[in-house]
Amino acid sequence: MLPRVLPIEERGKPGRIGSRRPSSATVLWDHGASALDRTVTGLLQAWGGGDAGALDQLVPIVYEELRRQAERYLRREAPGHTLQTTALVHEAYLRLVDQREARWQNRAQFFGVAAQLMRRILVDYARRHQAAKRGGSAIQVPFEEGAVAATESSSPASTCS
Repeated sequence: MLPRVLPIEERGKPGRIGSRRPSSATVLWDHGASALDRTVTGLLQAWGGGDAGALDQLVPIVYEELRRQAERYLRREAPGHTLQTTALVHEAYLRLVDQREARWQNRAQFFGVAAQLMRRILVDYARRHQAAKRGGSAIQVPFEEGAVAATESSSPASTCS
């Protein structure tokens, strides 16, 4: 079936498929977000340049976004997950602050790195949890030593006592 061709007077009307003009509900530019982006980017660059005061100003601004990211990641986890949103944000924050050689370019890069750190934290947490569940705290003995110990314990002298 061929697509329907709209008459010239109907082309480009808002709400029509193939419309090139945005509808009145479309937001073209959010000037508030742009100013916030510039503020965060400036503080990130100042912090990267060694200004410790910039970090103190930056944390309250980015904390809520980091929390939203953490909530999104934790929502995808299995029910009964014991890691809490706040703990994930704080662990990610500690790892972000520890990045000495980071050259922050903008807000998007910062939140991208934070997202990667949160995923790594969740993976590490799951690995530790699975290891504990599967006997991860048991003492690991090389196979050769285990074989020697098994033959010694099954010798007639040890069973006749």
